Amino acid sequence: MNIFGFANSPGLPEKNAGLRDQRLAIEWLRDNIKSFGGDPARMVLGGQSAGSMSVGLYAYAYPNDPIVQAFIMESGQPEMRSGDDGSQWISAANQTGCRSDNSAYEFECMQKVNARVLRRTLSPANVNSLSDPAFSNPAVDNITFFGREAYPALGAAGKFAKLVRGMFPRFSVTATDSSSQP
Repeated sequence: MNIFGFANSPGLPEKNAGLRDQRLAIEWLRDNIKSFGGDPARMVLGGQSAGSMSVGLYAYAYPNDPIVQAFIMESGQPEMRSGDDGSQWISAANQTGCRSDNSAYEFECMQKVNARVLRRTLSPANVNSLSDPAFSNPAVDNITFFGREAYPALGAAGKFAKLVRGMFPRFSVTATDSSSQP
């Protein structure tokens, strides 16, 4: 999501919009799933790779009200993720001419930059490689994202949503006598 989901400007009171948006999407699903034939009491949140990390982060961010009943996490966990050090924001602000010691002004300036211009500005050729782990990391806010070293302590203290993880559907097979088949 890069800067569009994780602007993490010093001028923002709340960080990690991308993670907060995921929560809003899950709330919307809970409130509307019946309209699509679903059951809000049987929702499962799953993800693979970065999506799996998001699911793990979600378990720590909303330990008392996860909304969902189970998690599926494939190939990724929050302990593997480093926090954003702010370098992505600073680099983008420099590239767009918005860099300022006044964080409120800097943020307002960045909001006025055309999204296409900002996307080109953030291309790997101008900022850093997409494989760079700092490209779109959440920032430590101790609400939606904790420092890497905090997760073992949170886990040991039981401060995460205690739900079934890695749940898979059960299949029922009925045996038939193949000799009676034509």
